Amino acid sequence: MGWKNNLEHISWAVQRIEKLLRVLQGQTAVNSKRIEAMKVLLDQQIKNQSRAADRMGDRLIEMAMVNQGGSREAASHRRTLDEKPVEEADLWQDNPETQWPPPNCDAIIMP
Repeated sequence: MGWKNNLEHISWAVQRIEKLLRVLQGQTAVNSKRIEAMKVLLDQQIKNQSRAADRMGDRLIEMAMVNQGGSREAASHRRTLDEKPVEEADLWQDNPETQWPPPNCDAIIMP
């Protein structure tokens, strides 16, 4: 009867191992989905940061244009960057995000 007990114990151990393996496979699948979701979020954040850096560079160019007396050129530059129709692009000054000059900006104050 000892070998029957051993077989039962082995059978129980195999079932336990199979159950744990299924749990691990499920956790691996969940973690893989999380990793993929994080990759998508990271890619989006990188794109957003890149766009923000581009916009900041454009604002610096426009500030330099205004400092050199070229406010019309700055407006034209802004209009060319907008993907909106010209009618909407003319309203760029009314947009708080793109208000020109930016509030509290001393870059255009010449000594």
